[in-house]
Amino acid sequence: DGSEQRCEGKKRVTYGYAIYRAQEKIATGRGSLHSLSHVFDAEAIGACRALQHAAQIARPTDAVYMCIDSTSV
Repeated sequence: DGSEQRCEGKKRVTYGYAIYRAQEKIATGRGSLHSLSHVFDAEAIGACRALQHAAQIARPTDAVYMCIDSTSV
């Protein structure tokens, strides 16, 4: 998920994700982008990083599904 916030007058654009196997959370990740970035950038980069992370920890028989709350990504 991407977000844009103001903290002490500075713009912060961040993303976060969670990876589940069945109903168990097995990994999370988050990151910050340059202040000139937009929420769309955070959504797209966060989705890419989540897929990269999922690919590293997936079992050979795992199916990977991505749920994104943005219709623009």
